[in-house]
Parts: sequence; C-alpha cells; structure tokens
Amino acid sequence: MPLFRRFFGGTKIVVAAFLALELCLPGPLPAQPRPDSITGDIINTSFSMVNYSQFNMRLSDFKTKLIILDFWATWCSSCLSAFPKLENLQETFKDELQIVLVNGKASGDSKEKVSQFLRSWQARNGRQLKLPIIVGDSVLSHQFAHNILPHYVWIGQGGKILGTSASADLTEPAIRAALSSQQVLFTGKQDINPVNPLYLSGLPDPAQVQQFTILLKGWQKGLPGGIFYRSANGIKNGLAITNMPLLKIYELLIGQLNPNIGPDQFILEGLDSASYFAPNDTADFEAWYTKHLYSIDLVAPGLPIAVVLERMLTYLNDYSCLSAKITTRPMLSWILVSDRENMGKKKNVRAGNIRMSLTECLDELKKIKHTQFCIDETGLSPGFTLSLAGPLNNESVTGALRKNGLKLVPEWRHTDVVVVTENQKD
Repeated sequence: MPLFRRFFGGTKIVVAAFLALELCLPGPLPAQPRPDSITGDIINTSFSMVNYSQFNMRLSDFKTKLIILDFWATWCSSCLSAFPKLENLQETFKDELQIVLVNGKASGDSKEKVSQFLRSWQARNGRQLKLPIIVGDSVLSHQFAHNILPHYVWIGQGGKILGTSASADLTEPAIRAALSSQQVLFTGKQDINPVNPLYLSGLPDPAQVQQFTILLKGWQKGLPGGIFYRSANGIKNGLAITNMPLLKIYELLIGQLNPNIGPDQFILEGLDSASYFAPNDTADFEAWYTKHLYSIDLVAPGLPIAVVLERMLTYLNDYSCLSAKITTRPMLSWILVSDRENMGKKKNVRAGNIRMSLTECLDELKKIKHTQFCIDETGLSPGFTLSLAGPLNNESVTGALRKNGLKLVPEWRHTDVVVVTENQKD
C-alpha cells in the first residue's frame, strides 16, 4: 500500500547551532513585502492557456470573482496531491471563485510536458482535470516571488491582493470570509528564506553560521509543506524540510540520498499507524496535523551536500521517535523483458489514445502494482514510445506491452529497502 496519504503542523523543539558569534532567535521569518493590488498592466496581460475553453486568458476576465492563483509544477507531488481539494472548492463556490493553476518557466516544465501530465491525469482518474492552467508564465511568478511550491495567492475584487497561503489554508471557511469581507482568516505563508536558516531571520551575516540544525515537532503556522535546498555562492550547503509527517520526511530525505529508493521500498515494523498517518475523517484531520507534523533544517557550509544529507538522516534517527535504516532484502520484483515470439498476439487490444515513453510506462506500472520494484531489462531506449488505451490499469498497460513485444516477469531480487522502527527511548 502507498505509505503516505494526506498530510499537513504544542511544539517540541530540538535545536543545535554553532555560530562564529552569539545569536538570538527572534522568531518566525517575516512575511515578504507585497503590493496591495495588481497593476492594470498585469491584470490585463494575456496569458497562454491549456485546459481552458480559450487559448488565452486575462485575470480581468474574473474581476467579479475571488481568484486564487496556484503556482505549481508537474514534479511537485505536494502540488498534485492538492488538486482534488482545489477541484472540490471550485465546484462548491462555482461562479464566485476562480482557481487558476500557474506553471512558470522557472519550473522547467514545457507546454507539452503539462499537456502530457493532463493526459496522464485523465487516464489515471477517468476524467479531465477541471482547472485552467497558465503555461510558460514569467509575469505572475515575478510579481509573486516565492521559493517553495505550492504557493497560493488570493486576489479579491478589483485586483486587491488579500494574502498568500499554504495548502492547509485552502478551506471553505477561509474562502467564505474572503468573499464576504475581502479579508483572509490566515496570517499568510512564510516562504523559506533562501539564505538564513529557519527562524534565524535576524542574522546580519549568514556566513557566520558554521553549523546549524533544528528539529521541530508540531505544525509551524505559516510555513509551507515542502523541501528546499540552501546554497551559498551557487553551492548547496543545507536542506530544509518543513511541515511534513515524519515518514514523509524520511521518504524525501532518503530519496535525495538514493534516487532508486521510492516510498514502496519502505518497510514499517511495529509502528502505531495513528501517529504516522493522517486520519481519513476530515473532522480529525486538523487536530492530527497540529500534533504530528515535523520540520527540520540543517546547514553545514564547506561539506559536500551528500554528507549534509547523511548527517540529517543520522540526526533524525537520534532525536526523532523513528529510526530508518537502509538494508538489502529479497523482494518480489517485476522485470520488463522482450517477448518477441508473442509480439502482437494479444487479442482485443484497443487502439491507444495515450502515448507514453517506456520510462513513463514503468512509472505507471509501479503505481498499478503498488511496488517500486519494476526493473527495465529490455535494452530499449527509455524514450521508446508505446500507445495505450485508457483508462490506465493493469490490463491496458500489460496489453500494450505485449503488443510491442514486451512482458512483465515476476522474480525475487535482492533489493535496497528502508526498514523503519520506533526508537526505544528511556
């Protein structure tokens, strides 16, 4: 089963800092200054669109509505996991609200990549994503500068900027308040400072930091849920992960250390699921994330980033309630191999309406099989293209593979896994 479901966090703090000079901790990072309203030039700018009834759109088209801009990227899992909630909010408030997804040039996504994402979304969910998307943006991304995705900007009638928020603030009460009073209920998103470590906003010279680590348990109000690399002079020297469940932090961190290890390679031994997985009941959800989210920030100038990541993993194992160890175990794997003898013999394979590369097909197989252990041993180029008939499921994918002379073979392989246990503390 997938390890991580919904997440959003009393506060317990572990902090270690070694500075060249004595420092004080003045409190949270200040909100970034922003204009009170959007200028006429921006609100009347014509933006290139996909997933919309027209090729172009202006924000002035929605001047009588509350507008929420969602800055996102196809590689941002936190962004994608919020889309169903955004769709529900759009449906609930209909003509009073317009949510617009904004995909910026800085994300590295192209218009074609966004279009491919939409095709995959429709195939996986059996329906089209219902939100319009601005592609190739640079104007709004400059106006509303941010460091971590997702980033939400609330714009009231007449172009008044009401505030910025993280995903947790996207609620029906917050939208009703914005519609009725042109005000927001939340304090605003605190974007991660790209230079100063977490909660060291008063630091006059970041070069004074020789080493800094902070681990917090509990939701840090205003901070986004995300991962952010710190750097100095273009060299990575630290990492911040904020407002995430502890298991999700381990997943992200170990994924950075070893990109070949995914969430389905985590083996949980003897864990109390109530403490590590958000409840399905919406009524209990806010109380859960208030208690069970974590944030960690580690900066170590002069060390290779791989060493920084290893130190963060050690620090989590030493001071959090969990311990994660990478080891090798025999695991049932799915091996993709050539099957030329039976090429094209699969009957009733419909003509495909989805084109996917071999790499994208393997990613879908991992989701379908609920495993990270899908190994390509075909010798084909990762860009080899297959034609599939949606919706994407085990039958349609394996049928397309067979039609192209490929098949999946189950086999036990010794594979890297992550064994997670609870720390036994005195």
